Amino acid sequence: MSGACGCNNVVTGEKGKRALNIAIAIGLTYMTIEVIGGIVSGSLSLLADAGHMFSDVVGLLMARIAIYLSQEVKTENTTFGFKRIEIIAAFTNAVIVIVVAFNILFKAVLRWIEPIPIKTDIMFSVGLGGLIVNILMISFLWSVKDESLNIKGAWLHVLSDLVGSIQVMIAAVVYYLWGFVKADAIAAGLIALLLFQSSIRLMIKSARILLESAPAGLQVSKVKRAVENMEGVEEVHDLHLWTIKEGFDSLTAHVVVSEHYKGSRDTLVDSLRKMLLDKFGLSHVTIQLEPPNGFEDCVKCGENSETIQKNKDEG
Repeated sequence: MSGACGCNNVVTGEKGKRALNIAIAIGLTYMTIEVIGGIVSGSLSLLADAGHMFSDVVGLLMARIAIYLSQEVKTENTTFGFKRIEIIAAFTNAVIVIVVAFNILFKAVLRWIEPIPIKTDIMFSVGLGGLIVNILMISFLWSVKDESLNIKGAWLHVLSDLVGSIQVMIAAVVYYLWGFVKADAIAAGLIALLLFQSSIRLMIKSARILLESAPAGLQVSKVKRAVENMEGVEEVHDLHLWTIKEGFDSLTAHVVVSEHYKGSRDTLVDSLRKMLLDKFGLSHVTIQLEPPNGFEDCVKCGENSETIQKNKDEG
C-alpha cells in the first residue's frame, strides 16, 4: 500500500483563543444584563435576545473546549486524536439553539394572545447595549471566524443576535410611539426564526461531517474520473471521501495500475498525490496500488473479488 498523509487541518492559534475568551466574557456579562432587563421591563423580546446570547456563549464555550481537546496528542486508540470533538460540539450547539428557539416562539405566540405592558425605556436601553456588545463580539471574532466550524457557527449566531438587538429596539420604539404592545411578541418571534435559520444550517453541516459524507463542493464521481484519467491508471474502486473536521478532508482509494504503464509505482503515487492536491485540495490521501488483473489481491473492497472480476470481464 502506498500513501500520502498531509495535514490540511486548521489549528486555531493563540489569537483565536484570545478572541474566544474575550467574546465569552462579554457575552456572559451582557446575557445576565439582558435577563435582568427583560424581567424588569416585562419584554419577551429582551428575554429572547438573552436566549440568543446564551446560544452564542454556549457555542463559543464549546468552540473553546473543542479547540483544547482537538489539539491533544492522539492516542493508540484515537488515531485521529480528538479532532472530531469539534464537530460533535457544533452539532450539540445547534440542537440546543433549536430547543431555545422553539421555546421563544411558543412564548411569543402566548404573548401575542395576551400582551402585557412593557417598560420601553429599559427595553430600548438594554437593546442598544446588546447592539454595542454584539458589534464588539463580532469585531473580536472577525479575524478568526474561518479557523474552525465551531467559531464560524458562533460568529454567525452573534451576527444574527445583532439583528435581534435591532429588532428589540424597533419594537420598543413602535410600542412607545404608537402603543402597539404586540410589537414585542413580533420581535421575539423574528428572533426565534433567526435562531432557527442559523442553527439548522449549522446542524446540517456538522451532521454531514459526522455521517462522513463527501466534503461539501467535492463530487466523488469527478474525483474518481480525474484519477482514472491519469496516465498509468486502469481503474479506481473502493474510493472514499470524507471530512475529519472542517479543513481536514481525507481520501482513500484502490487504484489498478494499467498493464501498459512502464513507470515506477512511486512515480504514479506522486503524480496522483499532486493532482489530488492541485485540483481538489486533498492532501490527506492514502492510495493502494494493485497490479493489472490482480483483483484477487483486493480483499474486502465492498465487493468480493469474483464480482469485481466478472464486472471487469463484462466491461
